[in-house]
Formats: sequence, structure tokens, C-alpha cells
Amino acid sequence: MASARASTSRLTLEAFHPRRHLRLALVPRRTFSSCAPLSSSGPASDTTVSHRIRALMRESAQPVALITTLLPVSLDGGRRVHAATLSSFTSVSLEPNVVCFSMRTPSKLAAALDAHLCSRTGGDQVDFVVSILGEGQADVAAAYAKPGTPPLEELSAEEHPLHKAGLLDLQLGQDAPPALKKSLGAFACQVVDTIPLAQYAHTPRSAQPSSVLYLARVLHVHLPTDMHPKPLIYRHQQFTTPS
Repeated sequence: MASARASTSRLTLEAFHPRRHLRLALVPRRTFSSCAPLSSSGPASDTTVSHRIRALMRESAQPVALITTLLPVSLDGGRRVHAATLSSFTSVSLEPNVVCFSMRTPSKLAAALDAHLCSRTGGDQVDFVVSILGEGQADVAAAYAKPGTPPLEELSAEEHPLHKAGLLDLQLGQDAPPALKKSLGAFACQVVDTIPLAQYAHTPRSAQPSSVLYLARVLHVHLPTDMHPKPLIYRHQQFTTPS
């Protein structure tokens, strides 16, 4: 019995203590490639990092979206539709249904979104609609990619970019903005929070335009069933369509 217990103890110890000649397989460092060192010895400035971010993102194809919202009621009682091209729109969560995008401020559209958020009294009010653009919609994307394009008046001329692109009433209420026709689809959303991004800058930039990150809840999704266009993408500073 003593011999049996000794044998059992020896086997147990050997099981918990691997033999000395067993070694871990290490990956040699030569299998990793290296990149060129930074030209400066200190940390890169915000401007340098921004330029590198822009250069890298230009190499990647970004989906193009157009946000539409209703401006506050004018003195004559008319409702005006304003829009902006977004290249930063993305879905961040499905539960809850949250999307986000950033926008330069100050801007007329950002002021309208802030007004919707401040005047809300409850309920599922649609603050804005984001249309995911498809092929053939590069003109309206380019028109709203730069500031200066005026809002669409209810009785405006047919030469307005939104009028030429065509607007679609999603039947979500009188105060809901329209979507864009012939797009891949659209999200009707409600702003739930805003984050001023200037607070994360290393140096104060109060005299320069800054950006605000908008978080929004998706209330309705429009998926056309009669057409399936190719997506419009932005790459190398131009709007294009994948072949």
C-alpha cells in the first residue's frame, strides 16, 4: 500500500510539474515587419495627426449620406427643408438603436437640430432623416458637401438641388422631414445627446470652427423594395460608385 501511494504521489507531481526540457514556442521578432520611424522625436501635434487621419481615411471608401431636417418655422409660417452631406454617419448599436455622426459648427442645420432637442416635450418626434445615397446622386451630395447651399423653400424654384433630386414623404407626421428619392434607404431619427468635440483638443481652439458629435435613436427605417441601386461612396476626394 505504501508503494502504491508513493507511485500515485509521484505521478500526481509529474502531472502538475512539466518536465524541464519542455520550452514555450516563441515567435521570433524577425517575423514582424517594421515601419519607418517618425521624423520628429517628440509627440506629433494635433495638426500633424489630423493630416495623417485625413490621408488614411482618403484611402478607404466611405458611404455617403444626406441628412435632412426642417428649420424652425419662419416669420411667414413657412417650413424650409435644409440638408447636409455626411461622410461620418454610422450605426453604433442595435440595442438600443443608436446612430451617430459629426457636424461642423456653427451651422444652420446644427442650430436646427439643437432647437428640436431643446423644444421636445416627449414622444417619438422625428428630428431628422438620413438618406443613404446611391448611384446617380453625386450632384446633390456635392451641393451639400460645402456650405452656402440655401434651404429648400416650399415654393422654391425647380433648380434647387433637393427639388431636382426628388423628395419622398415617409408619412411620419406633418413635422417629419422628407427623405431623398432613389436612395438606398433612409433612417428617421431623434437626437438623444450631443458631445462637443472641442473639449478633447490638446490646445484651446475657441476662435476656430469645431465639431459636435450627435447621437440619435432610430425611430423608423425606410427600405425601398422597387429598386436596388449601387451605393455612392467617397474616396480620394471624389464621389464614385463601385464597379
